[in-house]
Amino acid sequence: MEKNDKKKRVRSPNYPVFPVEKAIDLANALFKSQARYQVSAEVAAKDWNISPKSSYLSQHVAAMWSYGLIDIEGEKESRKIKISELGFKIIIDTRPDSGDRKSLIAEAALNPVIFRNIYEKYPSGFPSDHALRYDLLTEYKFNPDTVDDFIKIMKQTFDFANIYKSGIIGDKNKSTEVPDMQNKELLSPSPSPSFPPPDFNERMIATYSIGRGLTARIIISGESPTTRKSIDKLMTRLQEDKEDLIESIVDEKNESTQN
Repeated sequence: MEKNDKKKRVRSPNYPVFPVEKAIDLANALFKSQARYQVSAEVAAKDWNISPKSSYLSQHVAAMWSYGLIDIEGEKESRKIKISELGFKIIIDTRPDSGDRKSLIAEAALNPVIFRNIYEKYPSGFPSDHALRYDLLTEYKFNPDTVDDFIKIMKQTFDFANIYKSGIIGDKNKSTEVPDMQNKELLSPSPSPSFPPPDFNERMIATYSIGRGLTARIIISGESPTTRKSIDKLMTRLQEDKEDLIESIVDEKNESTQN
């Protein structure tokens, strides 16, 4: 009885914990204090007015990285961060009504994988809140406890970046296709401890059969070449995250059985 009454854990897809406007403000604060030098996350915490020991620090770093505003090198205790090329270009462009800056902010807003996926499904504008919430719960497997928070953050981000209003993206009189980002100078962030690389320059490097009707694909993002060292890091990360992956698969199987 106790097992049946226990609430099944549902994990929402990774998403930044605050809108892109706040991320840009935090990037500004870090740049004013540290310029583009590498610093530890604990040092950045002071510039962001949060405790270096707070678990919220990792969420800040992940969100900033997700928007492509910082680069990350190293892991855990040796992890260092710095303002990325994308973040730098946004920060230094203080020209009034700069079209370049608006385009870069739109790029940052669509950098998080989940935001870009939603935009690709709704290139002309959001559906009603009820329809959007239903899709997020059923198609994207969001936790009902966090889905409303996600919608709020995503809408604030899209509004600030004028994704559906500026004519840069989603103009009704223009093509609704996702802009070609291959010809732009994009950020190539280092691997994050908790987020997949949010770069648009994706390429598949391997496909494996892992069971009847199951295929696993390895997709690499970024402009830098894939090296033996990067593959070693990938193998280490998969081994470290093995239990979380198994738990996610079990949750998916249980949900499928219940349906």
